[in-house]
Amino acid sequence: MADSLIDEILERNRDFAVTHRPYQFFSENLGQKRPSILIITCLDPRCNPEEFLRLLPGDAAVFRVGGGRVAPIITQVTSLDCFLGSLKEIMVIHHTDCGATYMDKKQIHDHVLKEDGVSVEDVNQLVFPVITDLEQSVRDDVSLLKASRIIRRELREHASGYLYDVKSGLVRRV
Repeated sequence: MADSLIDEILERNRDFAVTHRPYQFFSENLGQKRPSILIITCLDPRCNPEEFLRLLPGDAAVFRVGGGRVAPIITQVTSLDCFLGSLKEIMVIHHTDCGATYMDKKQIHDHVLKEDGVSVEDVNQLVFPVITDLEQSVRDDVSLLKASRIIRRELREHASGYLYDVKSGLVRRV
């Protein structure tokens, strides 16, 4: 019996490793295609694009970040694009009932300020994934991608935004 959930998860991993077969990373020789789409979405477990878009291996690379917000991962977008060399489009997908719509900056600031040694100046430099208007947050994130000079022009020109409805399962363009 595991002492913690981490211990339990590590036990599950040992079971997985017994039958694990190494996966060669995007090997065209094995019929695996490199992803042409980057999906940026929320880390909420209900927002699983592999499931609700029925993605096949090699269809897309997926970044999951709080609120599906783009600002914290701009450099990762550029790094992934450089590494893969196959990206053609970016989909920003936010979702209904997102936890980021239930928070406000003051609530998070107060929480962080409880830590020893954290000053108001430290907290004021941080950007939190707070969302007050879901559709506007999608438009803002797509605009941020399109305005970024560090993202390859052809890629940023093909950035688009979507909203996933966690109740109906449907994705619609914003």
